[in-house]
Amino acid sequence: MHERVICKVFCADLVKANATLHLGDRMKGTLYCTQCGTANAADSKYCFNCGQSINNVQADVGNTKKFIPAEESSPIVEKRQVDDTAPVAAPPKVNRPSSYNFIAKHWRGEYSLGVSYWLFGFLIAFFIALLNVTLGHLSDAMNLNTQKQGATILVYYAAILVVAVWQLVGVIRSASAHVSRGGKRFWAGMAKVMACLGAFRLVVSFLIDGVPLLREGIDMIQGTDNIPQYSLRLMRNNTELELAGGIPIGTTDAVRNMLNSSPTVRVVHLNSAGGRIAEANKLANLISQRQLITYTRASCSSACALAFLAGRERYIGEQGRIGFHSASVNGAVGSNDLDLNASFRTALSRVGATPQFVTKATSTSPQNMWFPTTEELKQQNIITSVVDSRYFGLSGISEWRDADRIEQSLLKVPVYAALSTYDTNNYAKVRKALVEGVQAGRSVAEIQMDIHALVIGFIVPSYLTRAPDLALLRYWRSQTAELKFIGRTSPVQCLTFLGLDNKTPAADMMNKVPKELANEDLAALTEVVIQTATNPTQAKPFSSYKKEFEGVMLAMMAKDRRSVAVIANPEKFSNDPATTCNSMILLYDTILSLSDSKKAAGLLRSMAKEFKQ
Repeated sequence: MHERVICKVFCADLVKANATLHLGDRMKGTLYCTQCGTANAADSKYCFNCGQSINNVQADVGNTKKFIPAEESSPIVEKRQVDDTAPVAAPPKVNRPSSYNFIAKHWRGEYSLGVSYWLFGFLIAFFIALLNVTLGHLSDAMNLNTQKQGATILVYYAAILVVAVWQLVGVIRSASAHVSRGGKRFWAGMAKVMACLGAFRLVVSFLIDGVPLLREGIDMIQGTDNIPQYSLRLMRNNTELELAGGIPIGTTDAVRNMLNSSPTVRVVHLNSAGGRIAEANKLANLISQRQLITYTRASCSSACALAFLAGRERYIGEQGRIGFHSASVNGAVGSNDLDLNASFRTALSRVGATPQFVTKATSTSPQNMWFPTTEELKQQNIITSVVDSRYFGLSGISEWRDADRIEQSLLKVPVYAALSTYDTNNYAKVRKALVEGVQAGRSVAEIQMDIHALVIGFIVPSYLTRAPDLALLRYWRSQTAELKFIGRTSPVQCLTFLGLDNKTPAADMMNKVPKELANEDLAALTEVVIQTATNPTQAKPFSSYKKEFEGVMLAMMAKDRRSVAVIANPEKFSNDPATTCNSMILLYDTILSLSDSKKAAGLLRSMAKEFKQ
């Protein structure tokens, strides 16, 4: 016999979330959740899958008490006796979510708080690290251009934002259901607090790092990138390579191709205002791998300094400078998490710079530039030494392709300006030597040597046989004054000045001459060119001044009997440079001291004609 009891119960709180006990499973002790349909034990208070509350009322089943859930459709719950032999009904139909993949489940907060917070947090950190490495290798392998690199930045940052939002929402929803699943309210609250802090950091990071990165990516895609183009050229018979301009994306590949085609390159000239940090790091790795020497004649600043620091030896010219400031993206320095200056700190520390120097180098505003003094650069091992720039390829000239611009520097020298006006043929030879030397990237010393050989070997001798008296005497006085100075300081270089020895480069020798003597030399030669063009005087045969020359010899013997033998055969005394130099000085001093200046000039013209022949 079945006894049926109807109990009136208010179930306002029970209607929010209840479970239906299937008639066929009552004897088995099973409750099905009306939210997700998961089977639970009869004494469960919460669904173990979704955390939904399960509220029950008692019912007598034979001699055993069973639990019958409140019906959602009615506030009245029946208490009844259940026949064990009653037919078994099917489980209740429940509307299950259509998607059960982990992305959707985490988004809805269906995973436990531990899984959502810790497991997915770890997986996301691993995903971001893997994404960084993958994109870096992919970018290098595919040689992406600027536009594609910009697109990569946008895709990367969009992916980071999507994953971050997905994680925050999943954790918050999981924390909201944590208590109903039987978890402690404290951990649910802490998870929400941490999620809110994460959301705040995400917003701050987006404003500080994301906005500049996105702007940079957009600029790169649109082609409005503000990084100047690079300029490459081989110098000094393919032994030196100059990088000028900027360091945009693709610079390293271009340098590598040029190095591969010119394996004799040993020195890289870096005269750049900088560019992209990632590209500068790639260039630094290439320089380090090839064990190249880095050098700057002008200025290497910002990201260029990263490449400079990678040199096996690091040199600057007398006017060379190395500039440092904080790295930036689209004008912004970024957050500590982005850490744009990590590469600079590593590179500076590697060469031995002190922490104080590193801090100053990386904290200077991106809108400014700090150029340490030469002494500071030496003390911090930033440079190996300061070198004579004349012996490196002539770099740091932006208009090196423009022959007319190169010529402007030549015309600033009065003697060459005079040649351009009065002797176009010889001027064209000098101009060609300069232009070709600069464009070939020859050193200043080499260019000076070429021009010096042309001027002293061919141009000046032709003028010394035709120059008028006063201009000629002034020129020889300037030469004798320089000869005396060089003879006192370096008799060996005196032989070079006389054309009897080529061991000392002319540039080295002339750089030791006092400025006032050198200026007088140029002024006297300029006057020779101008006066010869306007008032030429033909040289007479040397025999016409036989008497004057004999008088000069007698006067020399009176002062130094050996000097005449030296003048007659100077090559024989080349192993005694001091004696040779003093004898030649005595010769010109004696001629210039003749009381008749006209005869003195005539003798000098005829001697020049004899030597020329």
